[in-house]
Amino acid sequence: MISFIIFTFFLIVEAPRRFEKNLRKVSEEGPVNCTHSPQCAAYHRESWGFGSNTQFHEHASFTECPEDDKGMMKAKMYGNIHKFSYYFADLLVGAPTPQITSLIMDTGSILAAMPCKTCVECGSNHFDKNFDPEQSDTFEWLSCDSGCSCSGGFCRYYQKFVEGSMISGQIFEDYMRLGGSEMQNPYIKNQMGCHDVETNLFLEQKANGIMGLIAGKTKFKNKPSMLRNIFAAKTDYYNIFSICLSQEGGEIHVYGYATTHFTGDYSDEVWIDMSPTDQYDIQLLQIKVLIKDEEPWLGPIDSEDKETYGRCIVDSGTTYSYFPTAIYHDLIEQIDIHCAKTFCPRRKYQNCYDMTVDDLDKFPTIITVVGRKEQPHEVNWFPKSYMYPIDGGKKFCIAFGDNADEEGSVMGASWMIHHTVVFDLYWEKLGIADSNCPEYCVENRNTTIASNVPLPKNYQDHEIPLYEKEKYVAESAPE
Repeated sequence: MISFIIFTFFLIVEAPRRFEKNLRKVSEEGPVNCTHSPQCAAYHRESWGFGSNTQFHEHASFTECPEDDKGMMKAKMYGNIHKFSYYFADLLVGAPTPQITSLIMDTGSILAAMPCKTCVECGSNHFDKNFDPEQSDTFEWLSCDSGCSCSGGFCRYYQKFVEGSMISGQIFEDYMRLGGSEMQNPYIKNQMGCHDVETNLFLEQKANGIMGLIAGKTKFKNKPSMLRNIFAAKTDYYNIFSICLSQEGGEIHVYGYATTHFTGDYSDEVWIDMSPTDQYDIQLLQIKVLIKDEEPWLGPIDSEDKETYGRCIVDSGTTYSYFPTAIYHDLIEQIDIHCAKTFCPRRKYQNCYDMTVDDLDKFPTIITVVGRKEQPHEVNWFPKSYMYPIDGGKKFCIAFGDNADEEGSVMGASWMIHHTVVFDLYWEKLGIADSNCPEYCVENRNTTIASNVPLPKNYQDHEIPLYEKEKYVAESAPE
C-alpha cells in the first residue's frame, strides 16, 4: 500500500545528483589552507552584468544597499569536493522568526526540500534543526485543489536520484529568504518540500536538504520550482542566476552575476547555447589537453553523424565531471604523457597522487570546446579545478570520471570551480568566465537568526504566478 501511495505523488525520478563514494573516506578531514574572503561590505563598488546581452551597471555591494532596485540577490555558498562533496547555501524559511536550513545547490533537479521536524526517517547529523511548521505564522500546506498529485488531501512529492538516494514528503507554501541573515535579501513567498523520508546520502550528509535550480519551463512547468517563483516575484528583472565556486565555498547570484571575480576582461566571457528544458543542456564538441613541448592532444570531434560525447548537462549537484569511457581513458593517458615531461608525482590508487598544491602547475590544462559547431568556444579547465586535495593536502585526486553505463557527459561541480557560470534562461545561453571565486569556510558560517523580520505589507494577498517569459529590456540575443 505504501509503495502505491508514493508513486501517485509529484514524481521526479533519476535526477542526476551523484556523489563519489570514495570521497566519504575523507569526509572527516578539515579544509586545506582554508581562508575566509572579505565580507560583502569590503567590496566597495562592484560591476554587475545583467544578461548575456552584455549590459553592465555599477552597483554598490549588498550590505550597503540591500533593497536597491538595481540590486540582485546574493548568497554565500559553503562546501567543497574533498570534505563534503557538494556545495550548499543557507535558506531562511517562515515568519516572524525565520528558521535557517542548509540546502545543496543543484542545477540538476527542480525541487527545494528540507526535513520536517516530525520526520522519523531523516538523518540526525544535519547542520541545522529540522523545519518546524508550527513555528511559522505564514506556513500553509499546499492543498490538492492547486492541481498537484494528491494523497490524503495534500500535495506530496517523491524524488529519486541517480546514486540511489530518495526523499519524499509534502509540499508547503511559506516565505523564504536566500542566504543567511547578513545577506539581507528580500522575503519571497515560495513552494517547498518538507520531507518525512530520507534515504542513503540524504541520511548521511551534513546539509539539511537540497535546492533544485531548474526553473521547469517545459517538462516540469507544473511542478514546484523555487527558482521560478523567485523570478516571478520581480517580473521586471532578468531570469538569470549565476554560480561562482572556489575550492572552499563560493557565491550564487539571482537576477544577474558579478564580474568582479573575473580574471580577464569582459570580452573573455564565453556565451554558448543552452537548452533549459528539464536540465541545463549544452553541446560538448571536443576536449583538448595541452601537452608540454608538443601540439595539443585533440580528442574526437562531436558531430551530427557521430555523437561522441552524448547529451551534456551542467550539474552543480554532481561532484565529479563525467565522460564516456573512451574519452575518460584518453584524458588519463594524455595527462600521463604530459606528466612524463614535467616530472609530476606518480599516479597511484584511484587516480590520486602523492603531492602538494605546489605540484599543480606540473599538470596540464584541459580545454573543453563547447557551443555550436559553427561557433565553438574554448573553456579552460585548470588542474586547480579538476584536482582536489585529500589527507590534509598531502595527496591530490582527479575529479572527473568514467560515465560507464550512463549515457552522455556531465559537467559537474569540478568543471564549474574557478569559473563564473551564468545561466541566462531568457536568451537560453550559458556564460562562462575564468574567475577567482570567493572562499567561505563552513567554520565561519553565520547561523544567527534575526527575529521578527518584516514581511511585505501585502504578503497575505500575494499569490505565486505560473511561469511565463517576462518582458526584457534587451533587444537581441547575443551570438
